[in-house]
Amino acid sequence: MIVRVHAFDWHQYADRIMPALARWLINEDETDAYQLFEQTRCAQEELFVPAALQQVRTWIRARRFVQQLPRQQPYLEEYAVLCDAAAFTSLSDTYALHHTPRLPRPSEALRTIWGALIQEYCLPWQHGPINPLPQAEDEPEMARGEMIALLHTAGLDDLIHSLVAVQHTAGEDPITPTSLPVAEQPPLRFAHTDSQDDEEDEAPDFPIGIELGRLPVHLQIRGWLARYSIRAMALFEFLACGRRQMPFGYQAGDAYGNISGYLTPEEVTHLADCLQSIPVPKKTEAEADFLQFREARRKGKTQRLIDELLPLHADRLVQAVQRAALQEHGLLCTHS
Repeated sequence: MIVRVHAFDWHQYADRIMPALARWLINEDETDAYQLFEQTRCAQEELFVPAALQQVRTWIRARRFVQQLPRQQPYLEEYAVLCDAAAFTSLSDTYALHHTPRLPRPSEALRTIWGALIQEYCLPWQHGPINPLPQAEDEPEMARGEMIALLHTAGLDDLIHSLVAVQHTAGEDPITPTSLPVAEQPPLRFAHTDSQDDEEDEAPDFPIGIELGRLPVHLQIRGWLARYSIRAMALFEFLACGRRQMPFGYQAGDAYGNISGYLTPEEVTHLADCLQSIPVPKKTEAEADFLQFREARRKGKTQRLIDELLPLHADRLVQAVQRAALQEHGLLCTHS
């Protein structure tokens, strides 16, 4: 399961998508919602459904579900809150509230329509190149030799020799962290390496976004943020850890229902402010930390949790937050 973050056009969502769904759920006026949905990838794909299977199309199933919803006043008030982006967001914290706004029963079809509308209208980074942020000069990334030296300092010489295969020839110096040529070091295979290397030739059928890594990378990012800022940790929980209830539910791995959380533009600004004072671990530092953890766990000499490891791609999260804040966007997270 891969964790990705995307820019989230909050104004399109709050002023266009959710009001159309509100008119459908409250007033049974589906006109605007259908006009928006028929332009989505989901609707276009279902044009090829055989005539005998028309009743299983997403819109048909969702329409049938909405027609069967209770219409008493308390339910209508719940639908109104559910489809008011600002009101729902203020009540969506599952850690703080026993009852967050929700439908009387879940609907996979309605969740699919909601996700399809977001993919089509609310992900601005999907429709053009992302201009890179100006980068301040930073220290050069740790070389492989430096990482080997770090492992040596930690007393993990056995691990060094298991990672690096060097043929011994007569007269050669013994292998040490300082004598080991960087070119002879094979690339490390990390437990949650990028999937892009394995799937670069496949055309994805979902928004790509900015990849943070494979689960449980969200636990490692949360643990890293918790060391420096409780507020940053909580905002990241809203974004990627399931703390925020989604209006129509969440299903990991689903093409349209895999939205695990979001942040409003205001929340993104708060997170960007928090991140300014937090040191970002380098990729090589995270790799070395993982290798040290794995070796210590193999020997039964560690009580560390996986949440305490340094995240591999923390820099990607920081850049995504900074870019979204600069463009006054929210952020959205998917698990696919």
